Amino acid sequence: MTQLKAEVKMEELKMLIQRSGIDVRNVFDSIDVSQRGYLTYVDLIKYFDKYGNANTEDLEGLVRRFNKDKLNGRISMPDFVDNLRL
Repeated sequence: MTQLKAEVKMEELKMLIQRSGIDVRNVFDSIDVSQRGYLTYVDLIKYFDKYGNANTEDLEGLVRRFNKDKLNGRISMPDFVDNLRL
């Protein structure tokens, strides 16, 4: 059930980005405040906590979904962009 919930959230996020015309690269850069070129679970928590949306279960699901190699817990910019394209 968690996987299905993550997929639904992902589709909602894609549609929101498309409707708003937000540049996905700018979103990545705003989350990557350390300018390391990748995002971690902690980066996502810090970012979404500012807006009161830091649901840890959902964010863990995003990291798992976005992290292509599944080993390092990092989301690269290409992985981030690829996952958010329609």
